Amino acid sequence: ASRVESVPLSLVIDATRRRAVLSDEMELLWDLQQQGLVAEAQYAVVVRDLTEMTSSDSITTISALHGLSFRGFVGLDALLIQLAAKASIPVITLAGFDLQPSVFGVLPLDYLTFQGVIPFERLGGEALVAILNPFSERLRKELPVALGCPCHFFLIPPADFDTALEVVKNRY
Repeated sequence: ASRVESVPLSLVIDATRRRAVLSDEMELLWDLQQQGLVAEAQYAVVVRDLTEMTSSDSITTISALHGLSFRGFVGLDALLIQLAAKASIPVITLAGFDLQPSVFGVLPLDYLTFQGVIPFERLGGEALVAILNPFSERLRKELPVALGCPCHFFLIPPADFDTALEVVKNRY
């Protein structure tokens, strides 16, 4: 059996998951726009980008924060600090961590990429997980089940996620 076939159905990147991820990211963007943190024009262009990316069959990271970063959003670092405070989680960069397949390899590479998550360390039977959307209740419920242990979440800046994902891809 191929690696994809051995993946539990719940982690496969199918049409249902694509809709769920798009919904989570659009909800985050909507909240940012409603709070006046993202201008309506920025909101509209990132929603369009995310919708287009989700409608293709390619596996790419679907993330409101990536979209804002790609579109040159000014103040992304300050926005990350606000989001982390609101979600009661720290912001982290993974540059100082030695990312190990025994930690992140529990989840399929397509899942890590598409969902914008990287389990980066295990401490005392718990997983430390970097995420791009700290408000996705779906992810917060799904990841402990998928990893088989409690999780502690950390917000990762989009550029740091991309750098860490390249390390993951090279070690997967």
